[in-house]
Amino acid sequence: MDNSPLQVFEETNESFLWGDELKKAIENAKVVREPLIEHLIYKKSAHMMYAPDGVGKSTVALQMCMQATVDGARVFGEFHVPRGLRILNLQMERDADETLERLKTMSSKTGFNPDNFVNTTDLQGLDIADKKDFFIVLKKIDNILKHTFAFPDIINIDPAYAILGTDMISNKDIAPLANLSRKLQNLYGTTVHIVHHANRGIRDKETGKRVYADMFGSRFLSAHFTGVYKLEGVKDDKGTILTLDKSSQKNLEKKIELEFDIESQLSWFKY
Repeated sequence: MDNSPLQVFEETNESFLWGDELKKAIENAKVVREPLIEHLIYKKSAHMMYAPDGVGKSTVALQMCMQATVDGARVFGEFHVPRGLRILNLQMERDADETLERLKTMSSKTGFNPDNFVNTTDLQGLDIADKKDFFIVLKKIDNILKHTFAFPDIINIDPAYAILGTDMISNKDIAPLANLSRKLQNLYGTTVHIVHHANRGIRDKETGKRVYADMFGSRFLSAHFTGVYKLEGVKDDKGTILTLDKSSQKNLEKKIELEFDIESQLSWFKY
């Protein structure tokens, strides 16, 4: 018998609280959010990291996910992981070898538990703006999880544009991505983390360089997330800075300066 969350969802989507059940749910509600990575990512939430091309957002996001698979780890050497997290990494572009090469290089210099990490390129080419593809994505994810650890702590989608074939300009454009995020949270009790692009910003009249890059697409997309970080490079490509754009729960680190080690491809918190 198939007891997967998706099977339950297929049978009924009726869910509501009323009367005594509502009263009990209110009494049992947790006021304090459970940290997955302290001051960085919390349980049953939605997070985004966005950056311009070439800054290294995929590398930083991958390091965060892989280090978090180990009990008691410190992501970026700073942010505590109370218990090893189960990570489903949806690699939405490029060959799987690229991620495998990064994991090989990184894991030579930091902890990693492969039993807590699933990488897949099987969703590449699907467009969740298409209703048929949306359901195929859900079925593929559910099948992967039935054969691995069932309930992931974090599902990382990298990058957003590769799974959503729209211009992301309007609320209607981004609705499928927000809907997918909500559905995954509801089905698996997971946190969703999405890697996204910045827009081109504006050209500085004096230097000719583009500045003030913001999140690409509709601001309605930002409204969906409980936490949003902007990743920017620093001078001479010696590191990056994560700046908090949004924290609905007021529990995220405001600014994270990272130094990059080119040999290990790892970034470390700059004290």
